[in-house]
Amino acid sequence: MNENFREWADVNQLFELNYQKCYNYRDFDDFEKQWKDIFTKFGLHKESFDNKILLDIGCGSRPALSYFSSNNEKHCMEPLLDDLMKVEKSKYNVFPGKTPWHNKENLPNTKIKDWFTEEDYKLHSVPYETLVPELRGKVDFLLCWNVLDHGYDWKTGLSNMLLYLKKGGLLLLGTDFDAHKYHLGIDNPDYLKQLISYNFEIISPKVEHSQRWDRDYMVLARKI
Repeated sequence: MNENFREWADVNQLFELNYQKCYNYRDFDDFEKQWKDIFTKFGLHKESFDNKILLDIGCGSRPALSYFSSNNEKHCMEPLLDDLMKVEKSKYNVFPGKTPWHNKENLPNTKIKDWFTEEDYKLHSVPYETLVPELRGKVDFLLCWNVLDHGYDWKTGLSNMLLYLKKGGLLLLGTDFDAHKYHLGIDNPDYLKQLISYNFEIISPKVEHSQRWDRDYMVLARKI
């Protein structure tokens, strides 16, 4: 196993698990607003997909695909899912700094698994570097937002995404580039952009102004 994998497995994933356990992570009132802003920036709305197969790679502790109609088949991929399904959050385990969450009367789900039982989500507790054969050539829409730079081999991850998507399927990708203490980053951003341009038709964003959720590189693209 290479050095990237060891760092990812021994350091980064432990950090991510503890991060996801924080009560006020992904449970803010503006979680739904965040995803509405991201999706509508690229012209995607609640009814954009009808009876399609949707895949969220790196879903973390709450499914962003809840934004779209429940008549779609929704898949969530996350290496920590098996661990997260056992987590019951404490309202006192929060991000550093002041928080009003322990004073709120109507608190979000404390058991992470409850977010994933609101619909019939298909769960895959694997890293994006691991190919899930049942999804090969099946996916109409693939979301990978603020995730690609978190893995240990982004090139393999992107290759798998290409295998999952149908011809004409949509990829919504948002990633940062720089490495830091707990993310390995994208070592060659220009090569990433070349791979996207070669394999996809780029679709322009519908909203040009910057948003709180923006990443270094964001693209909606149709597989050719």
